[in-house]
Amino acid sequence: MKRGWKLYLMALLAVAVLGAGCGKNETPPAKTGTEAAKPTEETKKDTVTPGTTDVAPKGPICQSCAMPMTKTEDFGTNADKTSNNEYCCYCYQNGTFINPDMTPAQMIDMCTSIMCKKMNMPESQARKIMQDCIPNLKRWQKVKQNPVEQK
Repeated sequence: MKRGWKLYLMALLAVAVLGAGCGKNETPPAKTGTEAAKPTEETKKDTVTPGTTDVAPKGPICQSCAMPMTKTEDFGTNADKTSNNEYCCYCYQNGTFINPDMTPAQMIDMCTSIMCKKMNMPESQARKIMQDCIPNLKRWQKVKQNPVEQK
């Protein structure tokens, strides 16, 4: 498995399980001084996976598929070839979505399949994670009135 996909899937899982950053495309400001020394229960819950020391991804996530975008090449491109800060290179290129007719249910199906194959995750668990995350992303907000069907 390529290292990039493994990191993507691990970060996607952390985002989905925690809800940390899901639907948000900003990095919280760094704390300094005594604030940094005293994490609140709220910040602990949002940044650490229960039972582990894994930290949720920092920085922007794709507002279509929730992929963390950490490197320049992770970002999609606008029509003028500049970097797009909201969507990843797998969802958005040259100013348009790669799959413009994709529905939230289809994105959930695709991400569920990837998580099952690449992470050996049970289908029901992967689907639940995706159903909780995908509808909260910017691309899918306009279709949120039509909830994703439960399978």
